Amino acid sequence: MLVYLTLGHSLCATQQYDPALVAYRNCLDMAVSTHDVSYQTKSLVNMASLHVSLGNIHCFVGLYELWFLFIFVSQLSSFSIL
Repeated sequence: MLVYLTLGHSLCATQQYDPALVAYRNCLDMAVSTHDVSYQTKSLVNMASLHVSLGNIHCFVGLYELWFLFIFVSQLSSFSIL
């Protein structure tokens, strides 16, 4: 996951935005499959930030809604019913 996240940062630095979004998405997919909330958050925040800088506000809003959903679900899974 760190490799995809770092690749996304590197691609952003060289203004290769579409491949950067793919790298962040790959990081997100891997983080979801391994239930790593930290990398889910990092990849979603970076994807949303990139969309804002590109002027894609509708994508930004959708990604933050998805991020809040991930956080909400992860909090629910920590509760147990007696």
